[in-house]
Amino acid sequence: MKSVLVLFFVLCAQLMGISEAWGSTQKLSLNVGEIEVIEVGEVTRLAVGNDDVLTASVLETGHLMLIPILAGETDLVVWKTGERKQHYQVKILPTDMIELQEVTESILRNYDRVTTRAVGDKILVEGMVEPEEAERFQQLVEKYPNLISVVRPVRGNREMIEMKVQVLELDKRYRKDLGIDWADNANGPMVTTIGSLLNNEVGYRVVPETDNDIDWLSVIGLIPPTDKTFYPYAGLATSVTSRINFLQENGAARVLAEPTLSTRSGEVASFLAGGSIPFPFTDSDGQTTVQFQEYGIQLDIEPTIDSNGTIVSNIRAEISSIDNGVQVLGVPGLLIRETESVVSIQPGDTVAISGLLTTNDTKTINSVPLLGEIPVLGSLFRSESLEEQRTEIVFLVTTKVVDVKSPAVNDRVEKQLKEMQEIQGNGGVFNKLLAE
Repeated sequence: MKSVLVLFFVLCAQLMGISEAWGSTQKLSLNVGEIEVIEVGEVTRLAVGNDDVLTASVLETGHLMLIPILAGETDLVVWKTGERKQHYQVKILPTDMIELQEVTESILRNYDRVTTRAVGDKILVEGMVEPEEAERFQQLVEKYPNLISVVRPVRGNREMIEMKVQVLELDKRYRKDLGIDWADNANGPMVTTIGSLLNNEVGYRVVPETDNDIDWLSVIGLIPPTDKTFYPYAGLATSVTSRINFLQENGAARVLAEPTLSTRSGEVASFLAGGSIPFPFTDSDGQTTVQFQEYGIQLDIEPTIDSNGTIVSNIRAEISSIDNGVQVLGVPGLLIRETESVVSIQPGDTVAISGLLTTNDTKTINSVPLLGEIPVLGSLFRSESLEEQRTEIVFLVTTKVVDVKSPAVNDRVEKQLKEMQEIQGNGGVFNKLLAE
């Protein structure tokens, strides 16, 4: 029985020796210029795969001293008493690589799907970012020459955004009486502030009224004390769809257009109601070609949905008309009024863009024939009246996120298809208009 137990313990010891002889591979990361001391026990011999990048020596205390020389990688094998072997994979980085990697991770901490790792004397940045953040991310990486980015934008379907637009022409005299019947739950008129506001990349905030009085303390609290480039802006906005009449019966206002635009997040949607003027010009070879310049009512909107669900929109509105008072080679010029802004709103909110004014002066002269034309005395036989008419173009834009798979979208598409089929079956659009 004793001999059996002795044999059992001998076999266990041999198996343990075999297991330790193979050992597990450990990874070490060192910097050039530092000295690393690790405890390994009694060492019989050791081997360094590449002694150009690492030197290793055994101390009498049972420790192993490692001195990195150059950046690179190497293997280190240590044999202990009983032929037990330990394998190390040593990665040697330049002096400041660890610090650089920590700084890089701190800079990119807002990008959850981005990782970093050191490769030689470079930091490799890997992962994915949202499509609307790709350009900004690339600009950030280009500021650091030691960074190599293989980050790619996320592929997939982006949200669809629908924008209902109303283009209104208002008589300036009735501007204060817009005739908007606000719903009970409407926020009503608001004041917006534009500037370098804290925690706001687009520099745009909406501050609601408080009991028909603007809470200016809230406005002031949004302005950094050191901000000297702050500008206020007063406009009109509502978070509900309001019913608009605008005194159309009195001719004080009219709706010029009501387009509905759709686009993907990060793409541009455009609308143009007008025409184009041909401009002939001669190139260097003497060839005459014609280019067309668009005019009329033009609206360009580029909405983007951020991670919080807020819609940030770049909006450019332009009103242009033919100016016969300025002509070159018989081609009239254009009178252009445009505005461009960046707004940040929630889905379903409405933003108003105004300030595009048009002034028409009309001079009427009534006189007695012949007598009204007499110099000096003719003024006694005629009357003059000067009428100034000022109109303002207002854009109301309501945005919302559209689920392309929702039943409402499918119903609307089917309805439009049926209308198109009815028009085609009734002889086209012209007959359809006559029927109405």
